[in-house]
Amino acid sequence: MPYRVKIIVFSLVALIGLTIFVPTVSAHGFGERYDLPVPLNYFIIGASATVALSFVVIGWFIRQGGNTSEYPRLNLWKSVYFRVLGRCFSIFAGMFSVLLLILTVISGIYGTEDALNNFSPTFVWIIWWVGIGYFVAFIGNFWAISNPWQVVFTWIEVVFSLNSSPRLRWPRWLDAWPALIGFFLFAWVENVYSGGSKPYSLAWIIVGYSAITWMGMFLFGKYTWLKRGDPFAVLFALFARFSPTEVRVVTSSSMRNVCDICISGCSTSVNLNSDVQGCVDCYECWEMADDDVKEFSIRPWAVGLSRGER
Repeated sequence: MPYRVKIIVFSLVALIGLTIFVPTVSAHGFGERYDLPVPLNYFIIGASATVALSFVVIGWFIRQGGNTSEYPRLNLWKSVYFRVLGRCFSIFAGMFSVLLLILTVISGIYGTEDALNNFSPTFVWIIWWVGIGYFVAFIGNFWAISNPWQVVFTWIEVVFSLNSSPRLRWPRWLDAWPALIGFFLFAWVENVYSGGSKPYSLAWIIVGYSAITWMGMFLFGKYTWLKRGDPFAVLFALFARFSPTEVRVVTSSSMRNVCDICISGCSTSVNLNSDVQGCVDCYECWEMADDDVKEFSIRPWAVGLSRGER
């Protein structure tokens, strides 16, 4: 069976399974406690086996595939109207996300302590955490243009004419471990820490995360921090590999020059993976590249999962 057909069949089966067999659930960021219907050790073993089986299935699909860069794409960036619309949408999404961030913090600090009647817990745990994850996976990496911390830092760079060069070099051995540790801390806040459901505590957690994020961007560079240190940017970028859209800087001499000056490290991925024809989903290169080497494309779902580069 051809590799593309396997990807399509696997995606359809997974989607049908999700829609048919998923029971009714409630948001678990706050609200009533839910007790497991089975012993905890059975639950942990079953969850571990599910994760292991998922890796086996994914590994089988990747091994059976050939040149995964050759998949159909429809480049929408060729249209001038789409370029104008895309830039306007990006500006609007960034401004709106910053307003939502401010509203979340203010409502958490000054609003009611009743989690069910406060905007902050509902927005963070249901609308943002659940909603953005599904949107990124099934539509595209919306977080890459609407990340309010990235938007605010970009505004600061422009207003104060800050040098975008990193003050410190990101240690190669560190890789993306800080992002993984940050995600574990976030999971602890969501599932263990009692203050995660309290608006006031949640607001100050967001303030602390904001300070760490902006300091990381200032010291190591905006895109380096997003690719290596920020748990949500790394996670949503991984989710976006399943999505039917991508941004790409096509293979050319211009692309090589852009990747060579990309401080977040995409040039290593491009050089080590000759089957990837272009720089895919690197938003630093996308920001620096000329329009004639850019692509914003519609592609088959899930083909990005088999890409080898980071």
